[in-house]
Amino acid sequence: MADKTRLELDLEHHERYGTSIGIKILIILLVIGLGGAGFYAFTLHEKLVEKETEIAQMIEDFRNEKVALLSRIKRLEVKASGQEPLNAK
Repeated sequence: MADKTRLELDLEHHERYGTSIGIKILIILLVIGLGGAGFYAFTLHEKLVEKETEIAQMIEDFRNEKVALLSRIKRLEVKASGQEPLNAK
C-alpha cells in the first residue's frame, strides 16, 4: 500500500468516498422538485387565505341581511296588528 503514488491514493479515495454524477443529478432533481412543491403549497395557502376572507365577508353580509329582514318583518307585524282592530270595527 505504501508503494502507491499520491495520485493513485487520491483516485482510490475519490472512488470510495466520491459521489457519482448520477447521485448528484438525482439530488439536484429532488431539490428542484422540493422547491416546486414548496412554491405550489405557498400558492395554495395564499388562495386559501383569500377564500377564507371572502367567506367571512359573505357570512357578515348574510348576518346583516338577516337582521334587516327580521326588523322589516317585525315592522310589518306591528303594522298588520295595528290595522286589524280598524278592520274589525
